[in-house]
Amino acid sequence: MSFEIGSLITQTFVRHHITQAEVAHALHRSKSSINSYATGARDTPEDVMTDLAKFVDDYDFSASLANKQYGTLKGMDSPIYGQRPSELHDVQEAEELERQQSISSVELNRILASTQRPLNPEQYDRIQEYVFQMLDEIITEIKLVTVLARTFLHESLTKLIRERHRAWVKAGLMKRE
Repeated sequence: MSFEIGSLITQTFVRHHITQAEVAHALHRSKSSINSYATGARDTPEDVMTDLAKFVDDYDFSASLANKQYGTLKGMDSPIYGQRPSELHDVQEAEELERQQSISSVELNRILASTQRPLNPEQYDRIQEYVFQMLDEIITEIKLVTVLARTFLHESLTKLIRERHRAWVKAGLMKRE
């Protein structure tokens, strides 16, 4: 695990053109400590991961760290689709269409309204297929929004989420922190 986290740290430093010395200074840590985390020679403590994520303010890095540590949804990091907004938009539209075609709205509503629990095998398979298609769409949408924010707004997704949080609370989508 140390090597995997170290590799993520190194890739992020390269992507942001920052040096270990800059990170060490910003985080008030020794350069040798930052180097040992980046090379995987030492486990990266959770507080250091949090500080690194705040410092680089990179959603892909934060999502990858959370995935490695807690098994959360991993960010899309496909070598095939890259970082071009137009290409990601096309992929997102294709994923949305696949999800919409995986089950009709009528069939989905019928299964969701059903009081039969557990679902019969056919219903289970249909819902599972729909959920998988939705997950495909979600990771594509997150990547697209991340790239749009970085490319056109010159902001990180993390910052935009913090800014948008108040509106989500007001709409009743989230609780106030």
